[in-house]
Formats: sequence, structure tokens, C-alpha cells
Amino acid sequence: HNWGVTSEIGDKPYQEDTFTIIDDLKLFDDIAVPFYAIYDGHAGSACSYYLKNNFHKHLRYIIKMKNLRKSENFFNDFCKTVQEAIVYTDIHFLDKEKGCSLHQGSTCICIFFIGDKVISCNLGDSLSILVKKDNYLYLSRDLKPEREKERERIIKKNGYISTDGRIL
Repeated sequence: HNWGVTSEIGDKPYQEDTFTIIDDLKLFDDIAVPFYAIYDGHAGSACSYYLKNNFHKHLRYIIKMKNLRKSENFFNDFCKTVQEAIVYTDIHFLDKEKGCSLHQGSTCICIFFIGDKVISCNLGDSLSILVKKDNYLYLSRDLKPEREKERERIIKKNGYISTDGRIL
């Protein structure tokens, strides 16, 4: 696959965002599974760098432990396993990075190519768009608090949306 990455610091004094590109996660012996992820750090870079270095390892560990290759509903089970890996990684980040874990975070967009399928996962307010020639396809939705369902989810979790649209 051809890929490219560009990054803009914006008004921050240093880059808080990272990415991971792995041509084959080595999940299975008979099929390559490329993995592309972008982590948009919030309130610092510790979380996004932790994800860059660990998320794919945690995912690989859980997939191998579950022996997904033998699953009768592979893609459904794969997506559930990605969700489990996100929670697993979050718990490990909280444990390993005690000095900043409660104040920093990151969004996550990751894309997997498995055979002729593309799986896109999104956590947070980042977008992924698949571009092929002159066509494009949004692979995720922007999870902004202006969206009614997102606002309801935040409030249900006892969250707060500040006047400038930030989620607390």
C-alpha cells in the first residue's frame, strides 16, 4: 500500500501527535495485515507516544491469545478485539504513566487491511478518509459534542461540555 503522513504542530510549542505504520502485524502465518494508526495527543504527548509504542503490541497479544484465525465470525470478533485492546491499553497507560495519565489523552484512528477488506477504527474526534483517484470515502465520523448523540453520551457519563466546546 502507498501511504503518506503529514503533521502540523499548530499553536503548541511541540508536537503532541504520533503515528505507527507497520506493513505486517504478523498476526497470522498466511496473510499479511498492514496496520496504520494516527494518535492525536491531547494536553501533552505522553499518551500518544505510549499508544505509538504499545497499542499494536497489546492488540497482537490479545488476538493471538484468542486465536481469532479460527473464528467463525472473524471480522466481527476482530472488531470486538480491537475494542478490548483499546481498554487494555488504557488500563496499562494509567498504570505505567502515573504522573500524567489523568491529564493527558489521545484520539486514535487505525486502519487494517485484511485480504480485500479495510477495517477503520476511530476513538475520539479525528477523521479518516480513504482516497482513491478522485473519489473519497469517510471511514469515520467526527465525534464532536455538537452532535446530539455524542452530547447525550457525554452527559450520561457525567461529563461536561465547556462553553468553548471542550469535553471535560
